[in-house]
Amino acid sequence: MTRKRECIGDQSSTDASSYEEDDLRKFCAKIKCEEISFETWQENHTKLDLMYPLKVCRSQLGQTPTAVIKLSRTIITTSTNGRRVEQREKFECEISLSEIPKDKKVLKYPGLGDRTDDAAGDLLIILTISD
Repeated sequence: MTRKRECIGDQSSTDASSYEEDDLRKFCAKIKCEEISFETWQENHTKLDLMYPLKVCRSQLGQTPTAVIKLSRTIITTSTNGRRVEQREKFECEISLSEIPKDKKVLKYPGLGDRTDDAAGDLLIILTISD
């Protein structure tokens, strides 16, 4: 966007830049930023849910009663000496396609997501049915 200004008298280019700086300061004064540490952000945004997109043709829904998907999840435990141990675990999950309601888009399997000590997330299958 271009703004036109009328020059009154003999104004130098430094006066024009000071106007722009004033405009920038006014704009920035309206913006509020919250400063938090990465550790605080990470504590507030830790999710153990595991999301998996699954695309299925409508014709497959009638022919195939189940689908087997292969996944891996993260398991974080605290050892007896207080050290955190992170492991990856591979597993398979069998999903029944014959019982899926036509309007359901997300299938939820509690406790099959990532794990941290005693907490476990959910496995969320995001279902996309194509024609």
